[in-house]
Amino acid sequence: MRNLKRLRGRWYALTSCSRSTCVVAVWSCLAVISGLAQGTSEPGSVVSATYRHDLAYRLQQPMTDGLDVSVALTDWFTAEKVTGPAAEAQKANLYLHAMASLKELTPLPVEPLPANPTGVTLTWLEPFTVPDLSAYFGPEGKPPAGVNARIVEYEVDKL
Repeated sequence: MRNLKRLRGRWYALTSCSRSTCVVAVWSCLAVISGLAQGTSEPGSVVSATYRHDLAYRLQQPMTDGLDVSVALTDWFTAEKVTGPAAEAQKANLYLHAMASLKELTPLPVEPLPANPTGVTLTWLEPFTVPDLSAYFGPEGKPPAGVNARIVEYEVDKL
């Protein structure tokens, strides 16, 4: 509601402005709507936020490759919980420590897969085809080649 009142005030100012001030007024309206004008961050939080963003970027590939990033994630979650007067410096240090821990990573241990359950009964009820939606979505709407779909009923150990 507060944003709407601010927007209305900006709109009244916008209707009686020159072109250059209209641009500023429109920007301020958009800032109020998006919440950017609600408060500016402190200089220290910009640094820790930058480190946090950098850490998130650096975690993507190791996690995709199945590497153990538990130390970095522990530092990440510890940094998220830090509060107090020196919180931004502590957060920045934790994020830097997490990034440093990404230099030497080991693969996650691979657990052997359990045996398939016994007593499984599959009943094929009916096949169905994926409709061709290319008229609506273009080439992305075509069903993938070689993919079959079926409705299946299953029973496992009399459940």
